[in-house]
Amino acid sequence: MVGLWGLDTLRLLGSIAFGKEAMGAGDSKLMAGVGAWLGWPLVLLTVFVACAIGAVVGSVAIGLKWVKRSQPIPFGPFLAIGAAIALFWGQALIDAYLGLFLPTGG
Repeated sequence: MVGLWGLDTLRLLGSIAFGKEAMGAGDSKLMAGVGAWLGWPLVLLTVFVACAIGAVVGSVAIGLKWVKRSQPIPFGPFLAIGAAIALFWGQALIDAYLGLFLPTGG
């Protein structure tokens, strides 16, 4: 439910902020499936990784004039890449991140 409600909330707030549809409903449904499969901690990682990759790819595509700023870029492929990264390396990434802030016993 974290994936579904989280992206639905983001879609609603984005639509209000921009005055137009900010994200398709399919992204929320995809994340509901990812959440059922991976669990909520990896859903959060999936969304973070997808946003990071999408921001880099979108910025490069706009910078190279492959797409216009106003042209929508599908987010689903980035969510799928983020889910694959979370599946294979998710717990290691979370542990490494938390290791930056939490003291180790010893």
